[in-house]
Amino acid sequence: TPIYYKNAEIICLVYDSTSHDSFDNLEYWLNEVLTNCTGMPIVCIIAAKIDNDSAIEVPEKVAQAFT
Repeated sequence: TPIYYKNAEIICLVYDSTSHDSFDNLEYWLNEVLTNCTGMPIVCIIAAKIDNDSAIEVPEKVAQAFT
C-alpha cells in the first residue's frame, strides 16, 4: 500500500470512535505514512461514528491530544 500514499500531500486517517483499538492503530498508520511519503503531508485525523454517543470509547479530549 505505500505506493498509494508515496507522493500524497494530504493524508486523512479515520478511526472508529466506538473502538479504542481503532484509535490505537492511528499511531501505526501515522508512522507508516510518514516513513513512506516523499514529502511532509498534511495529516488530518477524523473520528467516525461520533453520532453514537452511548458507544463512544474515545473521548474527544483524548483524540485531540493525539500527536
